[in-house]
Amino acid sequence: MNDLRFGCSAAEYDALYRALGPGTVPQNATAQGFVKGNPVAELVWQGKVFGTGTVTNRVVGLEVFPASVSVGPSYADGAPAILIDYAGGPLGFIRDEIRQVQPGVYMGFAYDRSGAPRVVERFILVL
Repeated sequence: MNDLRFGCSAAEYDALYRALGPGTVPQNATAQGFVKGNPVAELVWQGKVFGTGTVTNRVVGLEVFPASVSVGPSYADGAPAILIDYAGGPLGFIRDEIRQVQPGVYMGFAYDRSGAPRVVERFILVL
């Protein structure tokens, strides 16, 4: 996990992501979150709480910004990924996607999709 956070460049992170499959969709689990290259963001965003087909973000100790969870094509490469879709809420312009690195560890991207999808953050989740 620390290699993902500190030991690889953005290009290496992106290449590893493309080599992975979606893995197991997290359910009924709390994941600690780490934002790659943005430790200030970690002071506010602490991770995600997964239900069954749903997720919320942990932000300064609160569960906010609900989203749906499904498997579908990644913006990165079109291959399957676990999609976290905030459509219909205040973060409707954001879509996260994750892939499993190993059991309990996921890496992913937050995309701004208000225009052509673009990566706004790279993050790691640890269950």
